[in-house]
Amino acid sequence: MVSAKAHPLAEEYELLREWEGHWRPALERVQRAFEVDASAEDLARVARALGRVLSPYLGISDVPRFDRWPACTVMVTAGAATENYREGAFWDDLWAFLGLPPAHRRTQEAWGDEFLRSLRVIGLQQASDGGTARGTKKYVTSVLLHAGVPTYCLDDLFDLLLTWRHQFPTASTDSFLDWVDGARSRLDSLDSPARTFLRESREQAMDVLERCVLLLDRLTANPSDAGAWSDAGLAERFQRPALQALVRHQNRDHQPTAQTSEPHLHFVSGKKEVQLILPPGWSASPDSASWLRPSSKNSSPNTVVLARFVRQIHLVGPESPESTSMPLHAEGDELLVFTRQGRAVPLNHDVLPQTLWLLHPRDSLVLSAGATLLQREDLTDSWDHWQASWVDLPPGSWFRSGPGPVHRVARASAPPPEVVFPVPPPGVTDPWGQPVYVGRPSVSLPSCVGAPWKIQVFSRGSEGTSPLTEHVLFEGCKVDPMAPLPGPQLGSFTLRAQRRGEKAHEWHFSLAEGVNVSHRPRLRLFDTSGPEPCRSRLTWPSKFTSARGSFDYSPHTSGHPVHIHSSQGELSFTIEVPRLEVALSERLLWSSRTLDLTPEQLRECGDLLVRRSDQGTELGNASLRLVSPDGDILQREQPRGYRGDTLAFPLARFNEAAQAHHEVTVELQLDDRTCQVVRVRPAPLATEAVFGEDDRIQLHCAQAGEQLIAALYQEHAPWRSPTVFRVQDGQISTEEHFSIGGPVRVLLRVDDPWAVSPDFPAWPGPADGTVLECDMPGRPNSRDREEDLLCTYLSGRKTPVGPGTLLSEANTARVWTALTNMGTAVPRDVRERFSVLLKEIARSPGSALSDYTAAASSPVSAVWALILCGAASTLPEAHPGEGELTALWERNPVAAVLLSRNAIRMTPPDASGSTVPEAVMRRCGSAAEPLLSGLPRPLAPQAPGERTGATPTKRELADALRCSPGSRIGFLDPAAEQLAVERAARLDTSLIGALAEQGADVFRRVHGMCARQDTRSAKVLTQLLAHRSRLCPEPARKLPALSLALAVNARMKARPEPPTDSTYLGTRYRTLWSDLARALPELAAVDIVLAELTLTGLERAQLH
Repeated sequence: MVSAKAHPLAEEYELLREWEGHWRPALERVQRAFEVDASAEDLARVARALGRVLSPYLGISDVPRFDRWPACTVMVTAGAATENYREGAFWDDLWAFLGLPPAHRRTQEAWGDEFLRSLRVIGLQQASDGGTARGTKKYVTSVLLHAGVPTYCLDDLFDLLLTWRHQFPTASTDSFLDWVDGARSRLDSLDSPARTFLRESREQAMDVLERCVLLLDRLTANPSDAGAWSDAGLAERFQRPALQALVRHQNRDHQPTAQTSEPHLHFVSGKKEVQLILPPGWSASPDSASWLRPSSKNSSPNTVVLARFVRQIHLVGPESPESTSMPLHAEGDELLVFTRQGRAVPLNHDVLPQTLWLLHPRDSLVLSAGATLLQREDLTDSWDHWQASWVDLPPGSWFRSGPGPVHRVARASAPPPEVVFPVPPPGVTDPWGQPVYVGRPSVSLPSCVGAPWKIQVFSRGSEGTSPLTEHVLFEGCKVDPMAPLPGPQLGSFTLRAQRRGEKAHEWHFSLAEGVNVSHRPRLRLFDTSGPEPCRSRLTWPSKFTSARGSFDYSPHTSGHPVHIHSSQGELSFTIEVPRLEVALSERLLWSSRTLDLTPEQLRECGDLLVRRSDQGTELGNASLRLVSPDGDILQREQPRGYRGDTLAFPLARFNEAAQAHHEVTVELQLDDRTCQVVRVRPAPLATEAVFGEDDRIQLHCAQAGEQLIAALYQEHAPWRSPTVFRVQDGQISTEEHFSIGGPVRVLLRVDDPWAVSPDFPAWPGPADGTVLECDMPGRPNSRDREEDLLCTYLSGRKTPVGPGTLLSEANTARVWTALTNMGTAVPRDVRERFSVLLKEIARSPGSALSDYTAAASSPVSAVWALILCGAASTLPEAHPGEGELTALWERNPVAAVLLSRNAIRMTPPDASGSTVPEAVMRRCGSAAEPLLSGLPRPLAPQAPGERTGATPTKRELADALRCSPGSRIGFLDPAAEQLAVERAARLDTSLIGALAEQGADVFRRVHGMCARQDTRSAKVLTQLLAHRSRLCPEPARKLPALSLALAVNARMKARPEPPTDSTYLGTRYRTLWSDLARALPELAAVDIVLAELTLTGLERAQLH
């Protein structure tokens, strides 16, 4: 028996198990959660999974769900604060991070209690007030203790670091914490999480602060160094705040000048005057007072104007009566530099690229090529020989005043040599997230004349030691930097290129020379469950060794770690098959899973963006198509624009065509492959149905302003018609309906006052509207003792009688009614109990066929149950008359073909007025004609040009397979059969594999048994099987052929003198055939009719 449909949260449970095993040991080795490396992407994925798994159990003390994921709970909660904390807000950001709606205080406390418990389980510290603070504060303080410095707080932290570095440029980092503690205003300039981090996690803070200082140093030396964060050993989120803080540090536009604790100059461009800002307690010494005059009356009382140019000013500070000198500029450098806001810019290092005011003696300013003079004006007062020049200074430019020193503007990126790497194998990345190359790089030096280049190669992390190779070359040369190292090489390396006196250029790369990686398929498409399964194969040179060479991927597997080593080195990397990714232009959240949209969202969603996960590779020929539920293509669209290697499709253009259908899908046609990228269906009328007090079912998130009606279907009494209720205030009252109990399915619809009466299906499916499951207590009740016993049994409770006694005539009819109502949508527990009853029914398969015939209104109704009880593989006991058979062929060809053997074979081919063969031809179409005559089926499917009239749509073909009233297409029409065959490819790949593995030997054995029949029978039967083999598509090629082989075997077993093998195979594989029919009911129905008509036609030919 094949397992039932996977748990709806199976993917989430698998993801949580994986990361719990990864994070738990790491957390047990550290003191704070932020010390464990976790990318924002991984945290987001785990957070969503944790939210879906745990949200139903918040506040329920007897459900130990949190006990399973303490590490995930800690990492996600702390990660939410790290990534999303904003000015004291936490809980709303946490719920958003978990993918949940905002929750009330009780839910916050429930989650907080579980977070604190998880800390205790792992052995991590709680905040000092974690046990005494009131309300939810006791949780937040502990969360912030483990969050480190949230991204939101980094701006303030870097500002404070730069202020400290400016005042104490030679001080060690450990003195920073003492300096912060020395003034309350400094600590208060940080938000609460940063203060908590510096006070409560001093040891960890020292390490982070040292890395922050290193990052600032690297960015000061080269503001365009995009990898400075990695070199400093920090997360990428530190880079932008650090760079912006450097710009602010020079511009000083982030704080009022009055708050500065040191005297400094300020330039007022509008007045063309230089001001001296004196903090409280500071004053000018008497010998300098003559050079100063009061500023305008609107200025601060501590602001004075420097009336003329002087080289230095003498000032008296608050802590000493002695005067100190404040130089205005360096010796021999008559130049003052200010930002647009008037803040003085120090000239003791390269200037960051920006637009600055340069104050200099008249006509002394010298600018390099590229620097642009925007404005020049004379200064006022006694600065009559000085000018103010407004200059745009791009990267790499320079400026000076007269014979003074040259001041350079930091170059964003000096022209480096060109390093060409061979194309790496797709999806193979090293521990730094960079591609692993399988061939050596080459270096081409720029043609700029200058000093020779030194090209060196080091083992990564050993750049301070002797290089592995070294080449000294002049401009224009090209070289293999790794020569003369012997091949194949393995490891991670640093390539350094430098001219004397210039900045070094470095490239880090990983090399596995001669390694080959192949993927099948090369690009992972996806469906609603995630990326499709695939396989990677790894081969390596003989000098290398590795533990594995083949890797399989499930929908929940993103990549596999690999370690290769040799006598010369080793390398760890990850193999990940490139995935297809999609996102909406309105919200750039990339996903490898089918997107769900409502019709309203489809109108306003903008473009659908499509790319490969290994960005930089083009997708190839791609188009988008809108597909109806039956598979008909309604509309096609081509990409209207490219964004890099991303395709953009105008998704909103499908809006009009989609309105005519309840549900549609959008498929991406990529070369010869198809992927369902978007599913469009109406928003549910409610999201959840929960049974509560006073016998009422509460509908969560019910659509406001709509009058709803609800139909309740009982899973433990599915033969009953639904009970219809009006929804009042989002509730369904069942208090007076004592017959309803146990799990129910709730079908919601908008009440239409103009409708004569609501039309509800026998059993609800997704196409019928919003269907919710609700666990009501108890079980269905009935005044009929037989029905009550059957309800008791199906609810899993003990009954005073066994299954055989339960099956009275009335209950047997109820069982078949239930099975035909539910079709294949039978819950697993109920299906298992029905299977036990069917085994009892199998004791009399002839009677079972009669009961099935009376209940089933469609050929696909309960065909799996018909097979399981043995009725599809035995001779019938009843022999209906021609009139009854003729009517039966119209509504259910499966039941009709099983009962028509005698009526068909006893009718001569040339007989006129025989109603049964004519009924067969009317229902099955011309494809039945050779079968009825005992002739071989044509090997080639019917060509499109041979059909007369318009090509049928897939909806018309589906109606033919269901024998819907008015269908004009035959049940055995080649196109209808092809549709039934193609649906095998839509099954879950794990189910395809399980079914195919169980029946691996069946087709060969049945084919051999058919080949051993008499000459005519052998040709007809083997050609029937061969015809099916030609129709089977990948990847489910085996299942359609297996289905027909099992049907042929069953109908051979039903003959008066069956082959010995057929009896054995029919008994052994009956359950497998039933499982296959449950997965592909249309195909099973077609195959039963095909097999029986073929065998009956052979018998008919022999008789006549």
